[in-house]
Amino acid sequence: MRQLVLCLALSACASAPPLPPEPPSDCGTERAELERKLQRAEQRIAELEADKNDDPPPVIAVAPAAVPERVREGSYRVPRAFLDDLLSDQSRLMRSVRVVPAQKDGVITGVRLFGIRPESPLSTLGFSNGDELRKINGQEVSSPDEALKAYTQVRGASVIDVELVRNSEPITLHYQIVD
Repeated sequence: MRQLVLCLALSACASAPPLPPEPPSDCGTERAELERKLQRAEQRIAELEADKNDDPPPVIAVAPAAVPERVREGSYRVPRAFLDDLLSDQSRLMRSVRVVPAQKDGVITGVRLFGIRPESPLSTLGFSNGDELRKINGQEVSSPDEALKAYTQVRGASVIDVELVRNSEPITLHYQIVD
């Protein structure tokens, strides 16, 4: 019986986790060094917090961006800066709208505009989803070459007239470009 108890005790001891190692002799100095570093870090954080709360940063007055003004139905006054900004970044403009060819009886008649979001530059200019753009200042936009020619004319124009079809009705959007 004694042998059985001894065997059980030995097997239990063998499966027990090992005892933790003895702490190194320099544990006290290492702990003191870590506490000093922690104290310096806490002091620096307190200094930064105090600096942050001293004076709020000054408020910089920014003039409102130049935006188009709707004069009446289909007629707008557009600041030159707005138009220049819109036309200067063609990739941004093309990401803001989906353009697909518009056809009638197999003939391309213009381009149809989709994906125009409210408050977007094109929406601000009076364009709506589904509009079929036909002409800009009399220049047809039924091919890439014609669209490029119209784009070139628009850059320096003081008046822009856009002919389009909306809900099967022809309409004209008129823009007066102002400095």
